[in-house]
Amino acid sequence: LTSMSSYKKQLRNRKLKTLILEDTINDNHFTFLYGYDLPRCARSSVRKNTHCDENPSCFVGLGEDYLFDNDDHLLEYFNKILRVELGDDPRDLVKDADIPYVGLKNLGSTCYVNSVIQSLFSLDDFKRGLYEFDTQGVLPEDTENDIIYQLQFLFSKLQNGKLRYLDPSQFADSLNLPYTVQQDSQEFYNLLITYIQEQNNNHNFIEELFIGELNYITTCTDCQNQTKSCSKYNILTLPIQESGRLSTCLRGFLKNEFVEGYVCDECNEARRVSRHIELQRLPDILNIQLQRFVYDVRYGEKKKLDRFIDFPLELDMTPYFDHLELDSDLEAEVHFDLVGIICHVGLSANSGHYIYYSYDKVNGQWWRFDDSRIKATDYPFKADIYNENQTEESPYILIYRKCTMEDLGEATPPDHIKDLISEGIDELLENIQNYSSLYESRMNELNEKFVFTKEIYKMLSNPNSENYYWLPTEWLKIWLTSEDIPAINNSILVCDHEKLCTNTSIMKRVSGEAWDILSTKYGYDVELTDNDLCYECTSSYFYEHGKNVRMENEKKHIIASSRNYTTKGFFICKSWYNQWVKTPINRYHELDPNFTIGLACEHGGLLPDADKKSIPVESWEYFCNYFRPEEGVAEFPTKLGSCNECNRTQRDVRYIKNQIESERRREKNSLRIYYNIKRKIELRNRATFKIIPYSWFEDWKFYIDNYQVDTVEDPDNSEFICEHGGLNIDIRKDYIENNHKLDYCVIKSNDWSKIESKYTGAGPEISVYVSSMKYAGNQKLVELECNPEFCAECAETRTLSKFLDSLEFENETIEIIQEPLTSYGMRKKRKIVLNHYTTVEQLKLLIFQELDIDPFQQCLWFDDEVYLEDNTLTLRDYNVTPQGGIIVKIGSNDAKFSTSGDATNGIETGFEGTNLLGSNTDCKNEEHLEQHWACALCTFLNDDLAAKSCSMCGTDR
Repeated sequence: LTSMSSYKKQLRNRKLKTLILEDTINDNHFTFLYGYDLPRCARSSVRKNTHCDENPSCFVGLGEDYLFDNDDHLLEYFNKILRVELGDDPRDLVKDADIPYVGLKNLGSTCYVNSVIQSLFSLDDFKRGLYEFDTQGVLPEDTENDIIYQLQFLFSKLQNGKLRYLDPSQFADSLNLPYTVQQDSQEFYNLLITYIQEQNNNHNFIEELFIGELNYITTCTDCQNQTKSCSKYNILTLPIQESGRLSTCLRGFLKNEFVEGYVCDECNEARRVSRHIELQRLPDILNIQLQRFVYDVRYGEKKKLDRFIDFPLELDMTPYFDHLELDSDLEAEVHFDLVGIICHVGLSANSGHYIYYSYDKVNGQWWRFDDSRIKATDYPFKADIYNENQTEESPYILIYRKCTMEDLGEATPPDHIKDLISEGIDELLENIQNYSSLYESRMNELNEKFVFTKEIYKMLSNPNSENYYWLPTEWLKIWLTSEDIPAINNSILVCDHEKLCTNTSIMKRVSGEAWDILSTKYGYDVELTDNDLCYECTSSYFYEHGKNVRMENEKKHIIASSRNYTTKGFFICKSWYNQWVKTPINRYHELDPNFTIGLACEHGGLLPDADKKSIPVESWEYFCNYFRPEEGVAEFPTKLGSCNECNRTQRDVRYIKNQIESERRREKNSLRIYYNIKRKIELRNRATFKIIPYSWFEDWKFYIDNYQVDTVEDPDNSEFICEHGGLNIDIRKDYIENNHKLDYCVIKSNDWSKIESKYTGAGPEISVYVSSMKYAGNQKLVELECNPEFCAECAETRTLSKFLDSLEFENETIEIIQEPLTSYGMRKKRKIVLNHYTTVEQLKLLIFQELDIDPFQQCLWFDDEVYLEDNTLTLRDYNVTPQGGIIVKIGSNDAKFSTSGDATNGIETGFEGTNLLGSNTDCKNEEHLEQHWACALCTFLNDDLAAKSCSMCGTDR
């Protein structure tokens, strides 16, 4: 019984044994078998959802919990039912009254889009300029691909919509943006503004809002000739400085630098020049990018700098215009207020998440935009708060608005788009009204059913009922948990004798009052009461149990009598006997009926070393009665010994074995290579050594240790002799490099002589004489004289061939070593079976199973030299061999992993193939922003067209 205590189970088993001994079936048998004597389970006395399957009076755990839950849980239960029936509640989509903004759904990895859209939407000046585009004439079939129209439509829904969040897929599709590829928000911000500027034929609001001017000043240190190059910008990209202040980052951006090899226009020769930047004009909206993603030359990859940067809420740019004389009007133009912050969340440069913080100047409130989630918050980037919380949110783009800009109020969307938004709002309100009507109607029905069900449920186990009826447990579960309730199907409870079956696990005994109501309301096929108990089934049950009890007692008696039995009897198979002890009586048919299997020799007698057990005659007769193989059972009385002929053969084999082992022990002691040889070279000065194959040494060692192996082949050194008759192994190089994985062994000359005398076919002989050996610091200096002489060309060819062969390994074991996190930590080592075609991604999953290290945190190195960076490449691509080891270092793993996650799916490939890089962006109009140039090594987009080297990694252009 599922929830019955072990003590009560013991009492019930004792009662069963008592009833088995009675001769006739009486009421006690019926009471026991049909569970009358089992107590009714109260809800408070059992664990939640625990049900006594065998107890017909247990009505707990049938799905009735909601009947006794509090009002909140009951309402949640009803809402789940209605959500399945009516679908999602449109009222849940309506934004909260205390949140004035609308969120954006993340389509997969489009958080970078959402953060930029929210940042631009928070700028009323940008919205006003965007709404002035004339999109009324766009044909309906062209609206899907019209980027300006889709952006206007999205902004209008953000401004006037009633939903908590919107789906930006139409806008993303118009740009042809893939949903599952993570991109850089700054690059998207820049390209989107540039695209809008290029579409702007009537007015130049992008130029006024976002575009500033700066000069690159180059001065020759010899002739002092100065050249000036003007450039426009929409984002200032500032390198992060150690001091952790925005002012220092600005100074670092403008500071003077020296460049060697610059061709001076005046000197007409390569000179050393100084270069710096001078700001000429600041836009109304000043975007500042903190250069958090830099190129790490050591690892050849980008990494993120998550250092805290302290930036002001009110930015005074006056100190950075000391090259100009600012009058009172110009001085007012260099003061800015912080209105927005785009943050990167995460530790890696190639993955993570983007969010946006916006400042509502009217209410003095900061808001946090995380895709569809929006909440009011305190300013989170004060130094004390930021350091205390240790957040992974790193400010990436700072958006400042000029203090002198006039607030013209909220922008108004175009009328034709407002009409579409109004139609959508009307449709939403109508859906809400219809849903509310259906919701209230169904909720009333559920409440009525709830009251009825709870009342009947309390009647089910009425102890004072005059009559009791039986019905299926599954029907009760359906009645408690479902809306569609069938008629009571009692026919499944009828036995072959047209009476009530004895399987109480599928039925319950309910009061007559509950039966009358349920049967009248839902109908039934067969009525079953306490008068329908089956006498035949009850008699059969107790007969079978009595038989089982007798067989169990017999088995216990046989086991006890066969324990440590030494007097006259019979032998049976010991392993078969142990299996019989473990096998339940009802599974005897699974045992092999031949209980003397494996005892007979080829002569029909008892094997000398047979796996046997002695049992008394009584036990032998028991087994003969229950297990009767067709071919009969061979008898082996304990008074008879084992087969004489087999005994003689065994003595002869033992004698031969001892002789062989003695001979090989002498050979083992004579040749000390068994103990001394190692798979690396150990030389002594002025000594001569010989070479043997390491494979032969392993075969010989196995031959020495196993007398069953008859012979071992003679050592063959021909593989070390090239076609020119020279030596194709570089012993000197292997010794200097301390190579531990050689395919040959260096042994002493006297050991070779013993091998040659024992194995006459050994050869050809290879001698190595150490003519000189010394050290220069930690470096080994050794001179060797080899016979035959060393052939450098063939040695290199052989080494390359063996290396290529080792790359094509299959089902080979490679050692995995986890580097400790601390200097005093322990290295963890595992061995994993791998193939040459195993990918780095598959390897990381295997390491995750063995060492429980998240694949995203695994930085894998082969022999601590080769970094396994690309998850799609195989071990063969990285020249991994079974002879090496793979080091696992725990850290930030920037390589993309193919498992899905928020904003971390796919490697950044830029915006190639999107509509942001269409033909319009190739125009050479001087009024447009100047293009970037990409570094050939790290692919970083450099803003400075005059730069001779990459500002990210320093590589020459």
